[in-house]
Amino acid sequence: MNKYCTYFSFEFLPFGLTLLDSISEHDPGSTVFVLCLDSKTTEYMKCSKYSKVNIIELRCLENMIPDLLRAKSNRSRTEYFWTLTPCIIYYLLFIKKNCSCLTYLDADQIFYSSPKPIFNERNKADITIMPHRFPAKISHLENHGKYNVSWLTFNKTENSRMCLDWWMNSCLDWCYSKGESDRYGDQKYLDQFEKKFKNIHVVRNQGCGLAPWNFTEFDYSKKIILLHYQSMRRLTNFFYSISVPLFENLNISELKPYFSTLIIQLRSYKQRIHFLESDKSCNFTEDTLIIFQIFNKTYFISNRHLIQLIFSLNNLYLRVLR
Repeated sequence: MNKYCTYFSFEFLPFGLTLLDSISEHDPGSTVFVLCLDSKTTEYMKCSKYSKVNIIELRCLENMIPDLLRAKSNRSRTEYFWTLTPCIIYYLLFIKKNCSCLTYLDADQIFYSSPKPIFNERNKADITIMPHRFPAKISHLENHGKYNVSWLTFNKTENSRMCLDWWMNSCLDWCYSKGESDRYGDQKYLDQFEKKFKNIHVVRNQGCGLAPWNFTEFDYSKKIILLHYQSMRRLTNFFYSISVPLFENLNISELKPYFSTLIIQLRSYKQRIHFLESDKSCNFTEDTLIIFQIFNKTYFISNRHLIQLIFSLNNLYLRVLR
């Protein structure tokens, strides 16, 4: 039986719930631990159909790892959340000792098929990490890390404990949204795993870790296991934006059925928990695509002028709401 952990705040609740539902569908019988990053998330999780999920309140983690409170005072909210990544894994494996093997997942992901091929692939590895798989044209993005934090599996071994202890203390000391030669957030530390520790496995199956930066590299005749929809944001209940590098080389129709399913899920959660405002982190860039869904039909909009108009109207709508 596989065991997973993730974390999310209330504004990302629909993302987290989508992940939980997809785990339930494609890995039934698994155990999930959720670190709730605020009281509203904790309250919702305890009073919903997800009450059987193992809920961890942030204050409990902070009590067990007191250095978190020092870190909390010297970085942004997002940077603090990044700092929590190695901490929650270490907490569950080596403080609470809840499991012998644990997989961390970013909350903005959705399973479309069973993760069994990934667990089979890793065999007896202590630690499993996910490559970004950047195409050559955007290889400069490796400045943010060769590997992505979206999927991490650790066995409860001394090698894993040493790795997590080093990573956790590194993040407690420095975890910021700026690049340096050997670090960026919680993520670029992963580049050093293979040099510092043993028995590391890098996921080979490209159906796991499919994400906007590698959409153009995937063979869509193969099965998608886990889609990472990083940068996707809600503009209204019908419009979503996502940043897709090299989208001009992408056959968007191949992704349409997956995003159609995803948005139907996200819209249902938005309605259920009464989200009234758009995500304030939406930004229009040259890589932005708009996904429009109405009557369960999904359309992609790539025209720059039309996207700019949609963003302008959305910003006007937000000002009226305020």
